[in-house]
Amino acid sequence: MKELLHAPLLKLLLFFVLGLWLAELVSGYLAWVLLPAGLGFLGYLGRDRQASRRQEWLLALCIYLCALGLGSLRQSLIAPETGADELAGYNCRPVALAGLAGTPSKATTYGAKTWIEVFAADTGAGWAPTQGRVLLYLGDSVAPIREGDSLFVQTDLRNIYSRYPGYLEYLHQQGIYYSGQADRLERGGAAFSLTRLARHWQETLSHRLAAILPHPEGVGIAQAMFLGDKSGLSPETRDQFAAAGVSHILAISGLHVGIVFLLLGRLTRFLVLIPQGHRLQQLVILLILVGYMGLTGASPAVVRAVLMFGTILVFRMTYYRYHLLNLIAISAWLQLLYDPAILHNIGFQLSYAAVLGIVGLLPRFEALVETPYPWLNKVYATIGVTLVATLATLPLVLTHFGQFPTYFLLANVLVSCLS
Repeated sequence: MKELLHAPLLKLLLFFVLGLWLAELVSGYLAWVLLPAGLGFLGYLGRDRQASRRQEWLLALCIYLCALGLGSLRQSLIAPETGADELAGYNCRPVALAGLAGTPSKATTYGAKTWIEVFAADTGAGWAPTQGRVLLYLGDSVAPIREGDSLFVQTDLRNIYSRYPGYLEYLHQQGIYYSGQADRLERGGAAFSLTRLARHWQETLSHRLAAILPHPEGVGIAQAMFLGDKSGLSPETRDQFAAAGVSHILAISGLHVGIVFLLLGRLTRFLVLIPQGHRLQQLVILLILVGYMGLTGASPAVVRAVLMFGTILVFRMTYYRYHLLNLIAISAWLQLLYDPAILHNIGFQLSYAAVLGIVGLLPRFEALVETPYPWLNKVYATIGVTLVATLATLPLVLTHFGQFPTYFLLANVLVSCLS
């Protein structure tokens, strides 16, 4: 636990997350009690510069109280206006909806689906402004939908039902309470956005991969591993990777970002030869990583990795020292401040659990055995990374998925060695 002494931001993050959770359970107004109280006590204790040890504990407690109140305040400020009450009036009846696609359409065993941000509804009496989100299942004849597409849909709204309570809870936390079937729809114009531009480049590169690689299944795997596009994966392939415990390699993760980071460091070494080249090198790498994040869909794991490496690059540009746990905390802070709902995202939880497990447990694991053979130490370290990451994520895996892959250790060791 000595590492926590050098990672104050991580401790503050824990109280911030607790504040988010309390605001969901109790009320967002909790922030208006905790935050002023913490700031008030902080100001009172800060008057005495010759603080005793007891006052130092009280000062730390006030700071944690402020972090708790800040989390509660952030949750209350951005708690999504789900529009559940507005859409409730259209439940179990035919309705025309106008809205924007929140995500690209995704193929599932139940058919393609997306969700739309509704801004108007019509039951025959004319369009009325309406806010809310609807999960939309698409008919076979509906062409793929892109994120940000303007849609006009005729459907029957129904309360969402799922056999998986965790998934249902996740949808509710995203402000989605109703679903509908759309066998046909009309499309309007789509406004320009950086997200749509990134999706366009992702699709372009996916098509080029498909033209280069001969085998369709290999194309799907390559698109998933390099571009984060899983649309070409068959259900059988997904199940096989999941059963082997290596389904994470089909998603762009921190491992991929780390490899790109190292490659960019080597490719841009020539920049250090020019004046201020060191800072220019870090800036170039940072910009490319941000572009790569957008190109691959900006999943929570990729955002976490890019934020961590981006923070490292900023510290390098300013020649400041840093602690790895503080970098992890900074990346989590930024993601949660932008979107507190991501706290309930399974990818977010697994990503941070894995990296915290590696940082906290791997040094202890490596200290247990050290051999005079470097190659054996590398194999042992690879096994250690796989083992501690799996142990750290095991409670979440069992909670969300209810199963544990049998061959996870052997398969992940092989994958890590190959990468």
